[in-house]
Amino acid sequence: LFRLSAVESSYLLSLAGHGEVAPEESSAMTPALQRLLDVMDFPAFLLSSDWAIIGWNAEYAQLYPRISTVETEDRNLLWLVFTDAQLREMLPDWEKQSRGFVGSFRAETRGWLSPSGESGIVARVSAASEEFAAIWNERDVAGFQTGERLFRHPAKGLTRYEQHNLTPAEAPDLTLLMYTPDRK
Repeated sequence: LFRLSAVESSYLLSLAGHGEVAPEESSAMTPALQRLLDVMDFPAFLLSSDWAIIGWNAEYAQLYPRISTVETEDRNLLWLVFTDAQLREMLPDWEKQSRGFVGSFRAETRGWLSPSGESGIVARVSAASEEFAAIWNERDVAGFQTGERLFRHPAKGLTRYEQHNLTPAEAPDLTLLMYTPDRK
């Protein structure tokens, strides 16, 4: 009837109270999850429900060397995409990726954030970035799709990866993002 995608329909239903509720508390990084990250030979990191980066492996630190020195309160994917000039420079298709991140974040939060985003990470990034605030106010919703990610690697130059997202069974509110080498 409304020609909505499955993600858009789910988001709309959640806004009407027919969907997921806000997680009470985000799962914490565990030694087992860190071991999983550590055995991966490609960049990988773990996001909490508000997109705080709570763990990463050595390959991710090579791709984005600042990750280990970013203050904990700033170690959030939305915050970094819109406020970190180095990360922005690493993304040759920043405008497209940044819009995709915002749409995915909106879809993943499924309305448990206040619709206007007056609290938490949305308010913080909105105050720091007019670009984010404008994109957020467009209210686009986009689901994650496996796809190519391009980075300007500090040492390797332009690199291509395929991004995959998984949910750990023991921590369903966390997301494991992996950038596997593009083998095309």
